[in-house]
Amino acid sequence: MTTFIIRRLLQSIACVILVTIIVFFTMRLLPGDPIRMLVTAQSMTIMTEEQIEFLRHENGLDRPLVEQYFTWMGGILKGDWGRSITSKMPIAGELVHRIPITLYLGLVSLIIGLILGVAVGVISAVRRNSWLDNVITVLANVGVCIPVFLIAVFGVYIFGVRLKWLPIYGFVSPLDDFWASTKSLILPVLCLATFPIAGCARQTRTSMLEVMNQDYVRTAWSKGLSERIVIVRHALKNALAPVMTMTGMQLGGILGGSVIVEKIFVIPGMGLMGLRGVLGQDYPYIQGVVLVVAIAVVLANLLVDISYGWFDPRIRVR
Repeated sequence: MTTFIIRRLLQSIACVILVTIIVFFTMRLLPGDPIRMLVTAQSMTIMTEEQIEFLRHENGLDRPLVEQYFTWMGGILKGDWGRSITSKMPIAGELVHRIPITLYLGLVSLIIGLILGVAVGVISAVRRNSWLDNVITVLANVGVCIPVFLIAVFGVYIFGVRLKWLPIYGFVSPLDDFWASTKSLILPVLCLATFPIAGCARQTRTSMLEVMNQDYVRTAWSKGLSERIVIVRHALKNALAPVMTMTGMQLGGILGGSVIVEKIFVIPGMGLMGLRGVLGQDYPYIQGVVLVVAIAVVLANLLVDISYGWFDPRIRVR
């Protein structure tokens, strides 16, 4: 198991490095000049070319791309994530305030999606071909297809505008006011958890139906064990392996979808920070946000790989 973990850890580090290379050089290939956008945004159109070149030099954008990359990575290893081109604020300081918000929103959505998705999938598999199974299957298919922004629009209109049950924007820390925080998170979590619930339900149902036909499950039934014991102790553990793999993949979708959700509900997380960086071509902002997301997704998949090895010991020797 130790060799398995070390091998997966080295692969994860290589994946993060590859992501940094792709993001860094792709940003430089996009059309536009962040310095000229900065000049335009701050109404400094009377600046001379010499002054513009000074700003470019001040931000290190006049150096070769390879040198810029290694300078950025060297700063990351030292804890210096650089400064914003537009606001001159340290990227690390911004991330420290925004990462907990996005992770809190994403993890709550992922946990709810996993718990409800697995529960609904098990019920659907156990009650196969019943009216309940048909309803769950239809709703799961709809949940997989419906876009996040559409759920947000309907949620805001129904629960915020018409019924006035929930706030339609803003974020309150649970450390400040737990009840207000819970109310402010219901709509964003609903938007982000819909796909995980639907995806986990479909995958769990498929896996459970496959496992329920195995010989050891039929043997458990023949021994006269109760339905709960057969499902929980014998079938569910083996059926969860592909579900856990899908869960790791869903984390990236949740963090990516948080850009839309944070924009709609005005939540000051990494998604809003990354969107501001994209609109202003603020390279350090975008690089910092993408790097954090990449690390989070890679760590999630690493944990999934390790858990997969626990669910199925045959995986450990691969």
